[in-house]
Amino acid sequence: MWSIWILTVCVFLQSFQETKWELKKKVGLEGRSLNADSQENLYCLSELGKVARYDSTLVNTAQFSLNLLNTPSYIETWNRLNVMLFYKESQQIIFLDRFLQLRNEYRLQDFQNAYFTAVATSANGTLWAFDSSSLRLLRLSPQNGEVLFDWFLNDLDYYPEVIFLREFENFLFALDANKGILIFDFLGNLLMTIEQEAIQAIGFNKGECYFLSADGNQLNIISLSDFSKVTSLRLPQNAKSVVYLGEKLYLLNLSNELCYYNKSY
Repeated sequence: MWSIWILTVCVFLQSFQETKWELKKKVGLEGRSLNADSQENLYCLSELGKVARYDSTLVNTAQFSLNLLNTPSYIETWNRLNVMLFYKESQQIIFLDRFLQLRNEYRLQDFQNAYFTAVATSANGTLWAFDSSSLRLLRLSPQNGEVLFDWFLNDLDYYPEVIFLREFENFLFALDANKGILIFDFLGNLLMTIEQEAIQAIGFNKGECYFLSADGNQLNIISLSDFSKVTSLRLPQNAKSVVYLGEKLYLLNLSNELCYYNKSY
């Protein structure tokens, strides 16, 4: 049985940075979420499920759309050679190549008798998944759905509602709608809970995890080397979604514009 030991951190902002941002460029773009790959390419997912890719200067380089009855729950883009779209309603995952052309498609019902609310890729080619019907985290083979290992989260003192997964720097991060951010090691041990309400998405940048505040006007950044160290950055305008790259900020605003900012000193 996998062991669970938990350190809970309630996020109280310990430092606030008044940062000046210089607007470099903006383009009109209807979207609901923004992500980046390791080469600083940006991926915007629209309400209709279309994917638009931009380079770091906001030049559109590729697009993808698929005529399905539902839209993706989210997109995973850290590996630009293997972009993943997760469709929770239809229990499908779709993989795109570096040209945003369809590479593979899997129906999760063929894998397990389960209902998955979050799926993520791993650096070793396997899949992470959360089954809400059994409260299990699983590691799966994408080729045949074989369960490589799994563990139950029913030892927690509440009912987890995992809506997002991401592997990053030897940790598995789970976004729980009821609690905040859960951090696991690869053996299934729950190492830490970062309690914060109303987190819709999390992003990563060089040893940091970040998320938008509920009102969309500031970015909260957590150091992965010291989880108690939290910094808040005031954003230049309210955002639906952001990609934070240290000196650069890409922001999807409420007016359907994608804005590129540099820090100004």
